[in-house]
Amino acid sequence: MARFFLPATADPRDYQHMTEQRHHPQLQAEQARDRRTDIWAWVAVVIITLGFFIVDIVSEMTDGTYAGEPGRWQQFVLFDGSSIVVLFALFPVLLWLTRRWPLSLQDWKRIIPIYALASLIWSAIHIAGMVAIRKVLYPLIFEGLYSFNRAGGFWLEMLYEYRKDLLTFTLYLAVIYAFRHMADLRREVQTARTEARRSSRITLKSGGSTIFLDAQRVDWARAAGNYVEISAGGTVHLARISLTALDEQLQAAGTDIVRTHRSWLVNRARLREVRPTGEGDQIAILQSGEEVPVSRRYRDALAAS
Repeated sequence: MARFFLPATADPRDYQHMTEQRHHPQLQAEQARDRRTDIWAWVAVVIITLGFFIVDIVSEMTDGTYAGEPGRWQQFVLFDGSSIVVLFALFPVLLWLTRRWPLSLQDWKRIIPIYALASLIWSAIHIAGMVAIRKVLYPLIFEGLYSFNRAGGFWLEMLYEYRKDLLTFTLYLAVIYAFRHMADLRREVQTARTEARRSSRITLKSGGSTIFLDAQRVDWARAAGNYVEISAGGTVHLARISLTALDEQLQAAGTDIVRTHRSWLVNRARLREVRPTGEGDQIAILQSGEEVPVSRRYRDALAAS
């Protein structure tokens, strides 16, 4: 392994600069994108949590009025509000946890126990934080002192709080992973579009495989549920992609592609003729002799060729 030695007179900042230069030039951009994704997940959690909080306040005000206790909602605001403040403050811990130990199908047996232990620690900090806030604010707003213990005792109350915290912990993790999954999908689409523009090839996912096709060889494509059938050079490939995303890739690769139907794309270079069906629609005949439907909505776009 290569080792680097600095002269005694060297400035440590020069070494730091050399270390930064050895990083991949795209690393900072990727890290910035990851941070933006996590920030949006945090924003989503805040909006969702506050939405439920507001609905619960209104419900508590209504129930209190019916019960002849119109002011009891104020305690609810303090109790739930203190919990929410601590939850928001702890959310970056979950972001760090899921970056440090990401959950995957290959490693879930090792990661789940880590998450289970983390949920206990996270809940303990959450409970300690909200109790501290309540003990400070309760005497200032209401009469008397706040007590965490109820009729069941301390440990029963801890179990009650942990049950709720475990659900919140799991939901927050789900939000984090959902946002990261969506970000990964957008990144794949952008990467595929860039690659198509650079190499005139399209990138397709088929099962566990990745297929690279010369975009100019594509004859037609047809939507098939969550998949798309792509005919290229006499071979039909099945890929998990939307027709719109495929259209964008083909356009980026320079293929003169046109939509003839909500479920069909056709390479204009493969068209031989277009015939009317007698019902207002048309049929496109390809050079291979294959027939592709042309609906009324898209025939003007086809005629523009």
